[in-house]
Amino acid sequence: MQCVTILPNLSNFASLLNTLISGQLLLCFNQTLSARRLIVNYGLASKYYDLFGSKNDVAFYKELALKHGKKALELGVGTARVAIELVRVGVTVWGIGNSKYMLNVAKEKLEREKASVRKRLILKLADMRSFRLKEKFPLIYIPSATFEHCISEKDQKKCLNCIHNTLKSKGILAFDLPKLEPEKPESSWWIDRKETGDSGEVVRTIFSRRTPKTNIVSLNFFLTFIKKAN
Repeated sequence: MQCVTILPNLSNFASLLNTLISGQLLLCFNQTLSARRLIVNYGLASKYYDLFGSKNDVAFYKELALKHGKKALELGVGTARVAIELVRVGVTVWGIGNSKYMLNVAKEKLEREKASVRKRLILKLADMRSFRLKEKFPLIYIPSATFEHCISEKDQKKCLNCIHNTLKSKGILAFDLPKLEPEKPESSWWIDRKETGDSGEVVRTIFSRRTPKTNIVSLNFFLTFIKKAN
């Protein structure tokens, strides 16, 4: 289950920050203060990211984009899982990501699209905490709980300040966060697997550790590639 938050652009941005930090916004931010460490280089894992990255959020962001000017900025664009779906229906999307490996996968996927689709997606290597764009957007969205990568209050403010400088007046900021599970143990692990489509499969093992004092969650991913015999 995901909790989705929509924020209007406020004239007094300090009010927005105070609302977020105090956890008064739909009780969503305060409940989901756990965060993942920022992964800069996904490397080989980026090739298989989409196998495990499917979510039921595309329709939500697509509806928002179509209602708000058909132009949007995605922070943490990754492999363009959401962005490509939006440009297919006529939305112009700028996507920012800090992993060149993930962006390379996004570009490879985009090359398989029609020229009319490709021209509507602009991909840029940048950090969501320090990006600068001359363009203004009626919609800025952060899918896949990516805002959690800003694990400190300082990082969160930096990101929100960049958003404030890039969001049009009366624009919309939308992002999703996972529901907090208070009974979840401080450490856990799980395994899932997916077919690769070339007579093989990828097994993903994840180790999760939460620091109770800070509520910061550190995740370690391990991918095992299995080639099936004929």
